[in-house]
Amino acid sequence: MVGFDGSPPAFAALRAASLLAASNHGLLTVVLVLPSEPWSASPCPLAPVLPPACDLEQAAVDQMRGAVGELAGDISVVSLLCRGRVGPTLANEAARHLCDAIVIGAHCGLISRLTGGVERYLRHHAQTELLVVQTPGRQVGPSGPPPASTGARTAPPIARAA
Repeated sequence: MVGFDGSPPAFAALRAASLLAASNHGLLTVVLVLPSEPWSASPCPLAPVLPPACDLEQAAVDQMRGAVGELAGDISVVSLLCRGRVGPTLANEAARHLCDAIVIGAHCGLISRLTGGVERYLRHHAQTELLVVQTPGRQVGPSGPPPASTGARTAPPIARAA
């Protein structure tokens, strides 16, 4: 399973996950998690200048469809659209669909560095193996790479099966 949010790390994760699925004759599940509340309902100072929530959500869905459409035609792909918090939703969907691994892209923003973001949540709560795909130029935060004992692995842009 791969978490997809349309970011460059998510595209890298999708490419890596598709290679894993192809090499293992597996099914690739692509999950887009939208917020429980529509984007326009959140207290955002930019809300008056943003397009309507339905347009933003449709753009996210279209972007996921386009990315999936560019994958090699010899792999089976299922796309899921879910609502909720990203970390818990990915963990729950991986368990529900009996996925062998969760593949995510490594984000390097300030919030991710401070909180650990989705990667940290999945390392601590997912019952499925976690593969984190590094994108070129990503700097590892001050805490360094995840410890091996957490069950998380940092995968290169082209992930290898364990």
